[in-house]
Order: sequence, then C-alpha cells, then structure tokens
Amino acid sequence: MDLLKALFAGLLCLTIHAWPSDREIVEVEKRPIIYLQPNTAQLFTELYQAYGLLNPPAKTIIESALYLDQSTYPSILPMQPSNQAIFDHASGVLSEFHRRVGDLELYLDPHNPKPFFYTAAGSKQLIVALVYGIVMSEPQKKFLFVEQAPFYSGHPNAVTELFNYPNARFQAFHDPAEIKLEPGEVLVEFVTSPNNPDGKFRKPLTDASIIIADFVFASSAFGSNGTGYIEENIEWIREARGIVV
Repeated sequence: MDLLKALFAGLLCLTIHAWPSDREIVEVEKRPIIYLQPNTAQLFTELYQAYGLLNPPAKTIIESALYLDQSTYPSILPMQPSNQAIFDHASGVLSEFHRRVGDLELYLDPHNPKPFFYTAAGSKQLIVALVYGIVMSEPQKKFLFVEQAPFYSGHPNAVTELFNYPNARFQAFHDPAEIKLEPGEVLVEFVTSPNNPDGKFRKPLTDASIIIADFVFASSAFGSNGTGYIEENIEWIREARGIVV
C-alpha cells in the first residue's frame, strides 16, 4: 500500500511539473493553418464574388495527384486487379447516374460497345493525357490545337507548357478565319460548354479532325439558363459523331 501511495505521489508530482513545460512547447510550436485547395479557376472566383464568399487565403497547397494507381490504358498494360474493381465500379455508378440525369450521351458514344470511364482527380490530368495521346501516338504528324477565347488556361498549358512537343502548337482565336494551318497539320479543337470562364454555350466552330469536348460544367448548376446546355450539347455531339437521330 505504501508503495502504491509513493508511486501515485511521484506521478502527481511529475504531472504537475511537466504540464507548464508541455504548455510552453505547444505555444512555441504553433503552426500556420494550411488550406487544401484542389481546384481553382476563373469560374469559381466568380462564384465566390457573386455569393459573397471570402476568397481563400493566399497560402494554399494544390493537390494534383492521381488517387488511383493506374497510369496506363488497360490495352497497353493489364489493369491491376485491385484497380479493376475500382474502375468497374466507378464506371457502373457514373453510367447509371448520367443515364438517370439524361446526359450519358455527352460522355459515352451509344454506338461504342465497350465504353470506358477513366476516373481521375479532376479534369486536368485527363486533358494532359488526351493531348499526350494524340500527339505522341502519331509523332510523324503535326497538330494544331485551337480554341475560341476566352478559355480555360489548362487547355493551352497541356499543349505547350508541360511537354516540349516538336509536332504540336496551340492557337487562340476569336474568329475561325484567324486559324492558319501549316501544310500537313491536323486540326484539333477544344470545345468547353458551358464555357470556362464566361459560362456561355459553345459548339465546334471549325471542321477539326479531332474535337476534345470538355463538359466539366455541363449540369443544371451552370450556364446562363440554368440547364448546363445539356440538350444543345447533345445535339452537336451527335452531329460530331456522325449520328443521325
């Protein structure tokens, strides 16, 4: 019993004497708050201003990593078993969701027997991958990527900033007549609808051989009429695919 009393007294004494020291350490090691900001663009900035939300602090950490460890298309390298289940589940959930919403045709060609939903953390990685796939799959060809201004800065960056493509360049335009193709160049047009940053309806303005359709904001939350221009977008995407309804 005396031993227990001695141990308790020693522990109490240690606690009393240790507390001020711990408190001082906590005060000395105070660290600034780090705000995680996964995606910023002009459109989000406009929403902050429109609804009176404060802009996030200048000190932010941008997370742009892929969360799923599958960096190559399955036809080149077999899908990792653990990710096969994830991608299959994601594809099923996304297909069912967009089928119920009524805009599945925006993302999947109904005449493609085996559509593939590639899941990523945001659209930036997908845009970079699309440009890389187009340019590097046919290195003997030259490509001109174009888009009507204003546009999302991630599109030209994917063409000119990340990789030094000797066979690809980007040109912004206001009028399609401004586009000047060099001999042998393949025309690729970015089309974002609703557009980022102005939220306007967009459709192809050129006879591009390849169209990269960016429908990241095609929902009822965006667009001047609150529909995301879903019906209008489906109409032109059908025409681009050569589908007669």
